[in-house]
Amino acid sequence: MLTAIVLAREDIREYDQRITLYTHERGLVVAHATGVKKIASKQSPRLEPGMLVHAEVVRAGSGDKLVAAEPIAHYPQIRRSYRRALVVQYVLGLAASTAFPGQPDRALFDFLRIFLGVAARIPEQAMNTLCVRALWRFMALLGYGHNGIASSLSGTRNDIRAWEQFATYHLEREITVPPYVTF
Repeated sequence: MLTAIVLAREDIREYDQRITLYTHERGLVVAHATGVKKIASKQSPRLEPGMLVHAEVVRAGSGDKLVAAEPIAHYPQIRRSYRRALVVQYVLGLAASTAFPGQPDRALFDFLRIFLGVAARIPEQAMNTLCVRALWRFMALLGYGHNGIASSLSGTRNDIRAWEQFATYHLEREITVPPYVTF
């Protein structure tokens, strides 16, 4: 069993999905989950983006196959709030696009786990600040912490405003509404 954070889900057939996980043991894992979209599927609610799960992934001839998933932690506060869901989806999307299969990074896994817990607990009005701070931390994890972009920010009001505008731009332009968010 792998300890994993569900980063994304993508439809590939009528009842199947491609599940992107970031695991503590193997790094990024993209696995095929069969029958997960069926109405009677017990796996579907366990594989929502942002869930912390124990996942059983087996190597098959055509790639990895997700056999089972047991939830460790779920965050209903994130699912209930549109703003929280957007910020979480944005940060998880950054992780999915920058991580590599077979290269586990404990610091990234811990960052994502802690980020999900904080996103579920803080007041909704603080989500913009959380997004900016998460971007700073993420940039530091990528190596921009000491002599790159993140360290060049002095923490002044203009720097914070620039990062908020950057995050808002990407949230509005590149994030699709998660399927579990209802109006």
